[in-house]
Amino acid sequence: GVGDEGGYAPNLESDEDSPVETLSMLQAASSEGTETLKGKKLALCWAYSPSGTKPLSVPQGVLSLFSRFGMEIVFASPEGYDLMPGAEEKAAKECENSGGSFKRVYKMEEALSGADFVCPVSFAPYSFLEEKTEIYAGTKDTAPEILEMELREQNVALTDWEYTESGEELTKNGKAMLFHPLP
Repeated sequence: GVGDEGGYAPNLESDEDSPVETLSMLQAASSEGTETLKGKKLALCWAYSPSGTKPLSVPQGVLSLFSRFGMEIVFASPEGYDLMPGAEEKAAKECENSGGSFKRVYKMEEALSGADFVCPVSFAPYSFLEEKTEIYAGTKDTAPEILEMELREQNVALTDWEYTESGEELTKNGKAMLFHPLP
């Protein structure tokens, strides 16, 4: 953090947002001005990762920020891979206020179809994070390692949720701008 002797700059990431990362994505997407984003389609897609414990901050930050520019945002994830309560509703409202739209789907291909921008990102479902909190609070008697192992096993059944060349072909002209969230 600030004042640490480690010499790194804090990224301001929280459980709900990753502003430095999402602002860098916005800068890349809107190099000619944020007004150029109006009407563009953003596919925000859950993507397989062998590590199941990634935070919700990036997908929630992307929704929170990009929903303000009149974009058509389509959020895709497998059933049960939900964000924090209210995150999608807030994004839908911001999209509506800015002249854009928000859609929730459960097939990556549907989100990718005609997309101008693609953000594949792995994250742990909110329900997993709730269980983990209960474990650390002492209200659930399970080892955190067991819970994490169960999520990794669950993720293994979803290895087809990857952004590949066949997914890229579905995007607008097969050339959507791809955002690479930090590992």
